[in-house]
Amino acid sequence: MLRKICCLLCFTLLVAAAEQAAARLQRFQLNGGVGYKDANGNVIVPPIYEAGGPMKNGFAIVIKKGRSGYIDASGQLAIDFLFEDASQFEAGIACVKSGGRYGYIDSSGRWLIPPQFEAAFGFSGGRARVYRNGKWGMIGYDGNTVVPEAFDFLSDLSGGLAVASSGGKFGFIDADGRVVIGLQYKNAFPFDTVTGRGMVQTGTEFWLIDREGQLLSRIEHLGENERMNKQHDRTRE
Repeated sequence: MLRKICCLLCFTLLVAAAEQAAARLQRFQLNGGVGYKDANGNVIVPPIYEAGGPMKNGFAIVIKKGRSGYIDASGQLAIDFLFEDASQFEAGIACVKSGGRYGYIDSSGRWLIPPQFEAAFGFSGGRARVYRNGKWGMIGYDGNTVVPEAFDFLSDLSGGLAVASSGGKFGFIDADGRVVIGLQYKNAFPFDTVTGRGMVQTGTEFWLIDREGQLLSRIEHLGENERMNKQHDRTRE
């Protein structure tokens, strides 16, 4: 038992050290290229990439000759430039595009869910949005369908709920695809994780709404909910 505890402690310390190293590695641009420096300004990765993302969960997306790959927290190439598109790792899984279709890989680059979707996003709240045959649904980490591909639009989960649309009407579903707030609105915006409120449009009016579907107050100026609007816009990119 003591040995297991020691092993677990060592693993935890290694993960924490990797995360700290990743946090210290920062992007920089020079002569049209992207590289990475440490916290002291030392160049760890020369600016050899066409583009590069921030370090997150131990990896950063980098692009070379129009293809996407990943470097690790030490700046070493961890996953080769095999993909037409790529997302950040979440829970050790990343969404990537290969052969015109999207699938999911693990941190070693091995396929967990083969490329099969016309469009897809990374995991959020244990679910990933996927698009196939003209409809959106959600899958779990094992690749199994959790929310059937039956919606014209789905947002990521926010506060445990996702905006869903079908037939031009918007409402909210939970992580298992159950309709929590009926699809009855002209538009809907994700729930804010701080205030616990969403926003819906009824005709020309915008209302704050709670998780039970009760309209709370009419929004006189959309600026009052600017953060929600921005979050909503990102889900539709």
